[in-house]
Amino acid sequence: MNRKQFSDWVLKDWWVKIICFVAAIMLSYFHHVQTIDSKKFVIPLNIHSEGVMTPVASSEILKNVKLVVRSENGELNSVTENDFNAFISITNEASSGRQTFPVIVQPSARLMLLDSLEIKVEPAFVSLDVQEKGFAYIPLEPTIMGEVAHGFSIESVELFPDNVKVNGPKDLVTSLTRIQTTRIQVDGLKESKTFEVYPDYTNKVMSTDKTVKILATVNVIESIQEKSFESIPVEIVNLHQDFEVSNGPFTVDVTIEGKLLTLENLSASKIICVLDVGEIQEEGDYQLNLKVNAPNGAKVLRTSTDNISVKVVKRKVQKHKPNEEGEEEN
Repeated sequence: MNRKQFSDWVLKDWWVKIICFVAAIMLSYFHHVQTIDSKKFVIPLNIHSEGVMTPVASSEILKNVKLVVRSENGELNSVTENDFNAFISITNEASSGRQTFPVIVQPSARLMLLDSLEIKVEPAFVSLDVQEKGFAYIPLEPTIMGEVAHGFSIESVELFPDNVKVNGPKDLVTSLTRIQTTRIQVDGLKESKTFEVYPDYTNKVMSTDKTVKILATVNVIESIQEKSFESIPVEIVNLHQDFEVSNGPFTVDVTIEGKLLTLENLSASKIICVLDVGEIQEEGDYQLNLKVNAPNGAKVLRTSTDNISVKVVKRKVQKHKPNEEGEEEN
């Protein structure tokens, strides 16, 4: 067929040929539509941040994206959400501030073998505030739970190491002042003990190494308390038989310090307060130092007075009256 014959054939009944061509395209399209199936999935959205930037606010990070997957009939029967990985990558970003990143969907290797596979993701782009990565060593603070045994108290808690490395947005990391440890249960402790604890910190844009073993030594001692006693009698000792004290008796208030368990069983009768007048050889007014003795395990913290004024006078001798027989009555 020469050029003229071909041209005549094309132009002859050309409109019929066009209709047939359009009909063929439409039949092919409808056949394709009828053999195409679709599935919808909701899958987690991950963030790849192997570069110098990291997200700032976890509340702004989209948790999931929607997928519409289309393929030929029968090919989608075994397809699940586990066949897809959706992520945004900020690895190559170098500027801080609000940036927009495309959502990338990566199908599994077996899906790549399908003849036809269409994937549509919503949303297709995500905007995030990003900031330069930073780190800091933040002091740890022990988390004490429970109470030690009665009569005991916690003197101190020593942590080793006493800080932990935190990674995240530079400004947020440097604003941290402390991080709590996991719980340290001290119920009923009567002596010091060392525990293994870990950093207890959860933040989606900052991270710590939660596998770091921390030794927490809880130093337990017997509780020291104060107890006050009022109007304890003062005993006069070593007074010469020819003298007597004319301005007694005396009492004093005493405050004792000691172990709680000791003080709970301590009564006023076990506290001895004395004035030693053994050196007095004549009448007069004397300012004498008060001596207070506490039982073992306790000590005198303070008294209402440190000295007492005493007035020493000659002891009066009673005269004996004679009886009717002339003998003196005793």
